[in-house]
Amino acid sequence: MSDENRNLIVQKAKALLHPIANEAEYDGAVSVLNALLDLPESSEGGPLAGLLVALGEFIGDYEDARRADEVRDES
Repeated sequence: MSDENRNLIVQKAKALLHPIANEAEYDGAVSVLNALLDLPESSEGGPLAGLLVALGEFIGDYEDARRADEVRDES
C-alpha cells in the first residue's frame, strides 16, 4: 500500500472519531476500520493501534445502541 493511501485511511479514521449518529456513518466507520486492520501499523503496540481501538469503540457503542433500540421496538 502506498503512503498516500495509508495517509488517506488514517485521515478518514480520524474524521470518524466521534459518536456515530446514523447508519451511513456506521457503514463508513466499519469500512475504514477494515482498511485500518490491513495496515501493519495497526497491530498491537503499533502507532495506529490506539486509533483502531478508538474507532472500534465508537462502532461498538453504535451497535449496542442499535440493539437496545431493536429490543425496545420488539417489546
